[in-house]
Amino acid sequence: MKHLKDGSLVPYALERAKRYQDAALQSLKVFAGFDSEQILSETELSQQLFEPDVKATLAKTK
Repeated sequence: MKHLKDGSLVPYALERAKRYQDAALQSLKVFAGFDSEQILSETELSQQLFEPDVKATLAKTK
């Protein structure tokens, strides 16, 4: 096996885990909903957290 190093897959697993973690951190959507100091309804908060296009739409309508 090409991924074995000294009879162990641990270095390979750690390398893969780091790559997945880095990719996950890069793809996080930044939430800036609390920056406006506006109290959000449950629906608005849910939309801003989970629906990326709605945040822009809400900003345009206010």
